[in-house]
Amino acid sequence: MNKNSGKSKRFQELYEKYTLNTISDSELNELLELAGNEKVELWIEDSLKTDWQDIQEIHPFTRTKIYSLNTDRRSNLIRTAWMAAASLALFAAISIWYLNRDLGWQEYSTGNGETLQVVLSDQSQILLNANSRIRWDKNWQRDKIREIEMSGEAFFEIEHMKDIPLNVTTPSATIQVLGTSFNVREDILGTDVYLHTGKIKLGLASALGEDTSLILTNGDRIIKRTKSDQVEKYTQVQKNEAASWTEGELKFRNQPLEHILIRLGGIYGKQFVVQDTSLLSIPMDVGVPYANWELMKSALELSLSVELEEDGRIVRITNQYVD
Repeated sequence: MNKNSGKSKRFQELYEKYTLNTISDSELNELLELAGNEKVELWIEDSLKTDWQDIQEIHPFTRTKIYSLNTDRRSNLIRTAWMAAASLALFAAISIWYLNRDLGWQEYSTGNGETLQVVLSDQSQILLNANSRIRWDKNWQRDKIREIEMSGEAFFEIEHMKDIPLNVTTPSATIQVLGTSFNVREDILGTDVYLHTGKIKLGLASALGEDTSLILTNGDRIIKRTKSDQVEKYTQVQKNEAASWTEGELKFRNQPLEHILIRLGGIYGKQFVVQDTSLLSIPMDVGVPYANWELMKSALELSLSVELEEDGRIVRITNQYVD
C-alpha cells in the first residue's frame, strides 16, 4: 500500500466517523490535520467530493466559524484549508460541530462491539449498546425538564424527580417518564421499547402522520416495525428476554435469521452475506455471549452450524458443517 492510499483509507474512516457523530476529540484533530494538507484532493474519492459540495451549500465557509475552533493549530489550518475546496467544506461542517456541541449538550457514543455505562448529572444511569449515541441537555436544572436524544439502543435507569420529568426522543418515538427503568432500541427493523419497572408514556410516529400514544407498565413491550403502522404489544416480558444484552448475553427467541443477522451487524459493524438465502426466513432460538467479535464469531458458528468467512466488514455464511 503506497503512502497516499494509506492516508486515503484513514481519511475515509475518520470522515465516516464524523458523519455518524462517533468521532472522538483526538480523531477529530487527526481529521483536521489531514484535511489541511495540500494533497487532500489526491486522497479523497469522488463520492466524498460530492458530499462536501452539498455541505458547502448548506454551511457556507467563513473565517468566523474557523476561529471558533479552540486549538493552537487554527492559523496553520486556515492557511492550508484554502488550498482545496473540499477541505473548506469539511472545515465549515466541523466548526459548526464545535459550536453546537458545547451549547448545553453532552454527548456519549459507542463503536463496534462496545458498551458504555453513563451516569448523568441527575444521577440517572444509562447503559449504551454498541454503535449507539445519546445527547443529554446539561441545562435541565435551569429549564426544569430533562431531555435525552438517542439513536441505537440503550437501557435507562431514570432517577425519580417529582417536579422535573424526563423525555427520551428517538427519530420515531418519544418517551415521557418521571422515574423508571426501560430499554429502547431503534434500528432499520423498527422501534422496540421495553419497560422493566415504573410507568412511561410512549409516543410513536405514524407513516400516516398521526402519532400513537400508549401507556406502558411493568413488563410491557412494544414493537413497531419499519414502514408499518401496526403496533405489537407484549405483557409480562422478562428483562433477560427483552434486554438480554444488559446481562452479557444476546438472546433471540423465535426470530428469523435475517433479523438476527441485522441485529448482530449493527452491534459489530459487520455485513452478512448468506449463501443459502432460504435460511434467512427460518425462525431460530439463539443465545450467545455478548463478547468481542472473535468470540462471537465462534459462538455463531457453533450455534448455527455454519462457517463464517470474513473479508473486511463482509462476513459470508458459506455452508453448513457436514458430519
